[in-house]
Amino acid sequence: MLIQAERSLLLLIDIQEGVINFIHHHEQLLANCTELLMMAKAFNVPVLASEHMPERMGHTIELLRQRMSPDNCFAKTEFSSLAAAYKPIKASKRKQIILAGLETHLCVLQTALELIDKKYQVYVVADATNSRFPEDKAIALQRLQQCGVQIISKQMLLFEWARDGKNPAYKALSKQLLK
Repeated sequence: MLIQAERSLLLLIDIQEGVINFIHHHEQLLANCTELLMMAKAFNVPVLASEHMPERMGHTIELLRQRMSPDNCFAKTEFSSLAAAYKPIKASKRKQIILAGLETHLCVLQTALELIDKKYQVYVVADATNSRFPEDKAIALQRLQQCGVQIISKQMLLFEWARDGKNPAYKALSKQLLK
């Protein structure tokens, strides 16, 4: 099944000030998440962001926060983001949920599995998620795939949302993202 922009919602999970510097290859993760936000805006895909205990872990990284509505960031205490995000996800009526963020084997994994239980089509952007240790990410991606989550790349998402090389959003983005 192809991912359709009009059926998608992007959920950024816990990309926070107090955690980011401990994450393996965090600079590349931030660059990829920034590009995901550019893509979501170009294809009119709604974006939500979770913040795990922001009073202790800080807020979503400023680089990302400035590219999204502050009304779409929400605090949580559970590792899964679903309890806190379920109302806006359900209200969006979008069934394809795209996940990116931290940490792959903790909050991303638990959110994805709960979304699968609720009958959503779930996609984890492998190059826009990470953990402190690479082996945790690898094990999580394997488990997610075994449980029915689709593992994708940011470039796969771009081409599926665009569908056609003549798509105006694709034309604009490809000049920036496909260097």
